[in-house]
Amino acid sequence: MNNYKTPWARVNCDWPDHSIHKSLEATAHTDNKPKEQYAEYVEAGHPNKSQSKFVEVAGALGLDDPYVLINIQHPGQQMPMHTDLGSARRYHYMTQEERHSKLERVFLFLDYWRPGQVIQMQDDMISSWQRGDVMWFDWRNTPHGTANFGEVSRPLLLITGVRTPKWEQIHNSSTLTEINI
Repeated sequence: MNNYKTPWARVNCDWPDHSIHKSLEATAHTDNKPKEQYAEYVEAGHPNKSQSKFVEVAGALGLDDPYVLINIQHPGQQMPMHTDLGSARRYHYMTQEERHSKLERVFLFLDYWRPGQVIQMQDDMISSWQRGDVMWFDWRNTPHGTANFGEVSRPLLLITGVRTPKWEQIHNSSTLTEINI
């Protein structure tokens, strides 16, 4: 059982601006929804060259071939409860079985929690995260959703990638792994 209320890891970094400068592709990354429909739930886009630390962090977490999205949920937006399909479009070179056995996904919080920002994992309500906290979850099997009924936008990185031995070391650690970038 996952304890979602404590971070999986923490990344300490002089984080770049989290504004979205590079738009999401025409089809959203998760379930083939058009980007216009996805935009109802969150503002999402890809890091640009000035935000290279957002991609660098994937390697520091032990994820190869990363797909990194800046995900900003503005006040009033919500993402209904769902499970993710496995990133078949992005990782088309893998079989479905390989995607299930080799891909991992994390949320990395780019700002401190503010009242009204909520993430739900199954029956657990997540709040009070710190900037740099990394949350791992079984994204293909764990129903999850988000809402922002607060007054401040909630930025995070959604990072998907191929698990490496470094990932396994962090994942199997009995203590919080802190990474400095």
